[in-house]
Order: sequence, then C-alpha cells, then structure tokens
Amino acid sequence: MDAIISTAGQKIAEQGIVFAMFLIITYVLVKAVKTLYDRNQQMGDAFLRALTDNTSAMNNLANKIENIGG
Repeated sequence: MDAIISTAGQKIAEQGIVFAMFLIITYVLVKAVKTLYDRNQQMGDAFLRALTDNTSAMNNLANKIENIGG
C-alpha cells in the first residue's frame, strides 16, 4: 500500500513539474508575442507619421508651384 501511495505521489509531483514548465513556457511565449506586437504597432505609427509628413510636404510644394505659376 505504501508503495502505491509513494508511486502515486511521485507521479503527481512529475505532473506538477510538467504543468509548471508549461505555464512558464506559455508565459514566455505570450510576452514575446506582446513585445513583437508592440514593436509592430510602433513601427506602423512611425511609418504613418512619415507618410503623412511626406504627403503634406508634397502638397505644400505643389501649392507653392501653383502660386508661382500664376
């Protein structure tokens, strides 16, 4: 009987270790995905800002050329 309880306790401990490793790995993967997502958002915002500034500069240049012409 003691051998069965000892074996069962060992199996439960092994399962606990496996579950803890699963939680740690899941946490690391979620943090990595969140970091990559945040970087992607920042790059997208920077790209949009650059595109907007470029478009504004081109529009201002076009307006100045129109004013010079006449």
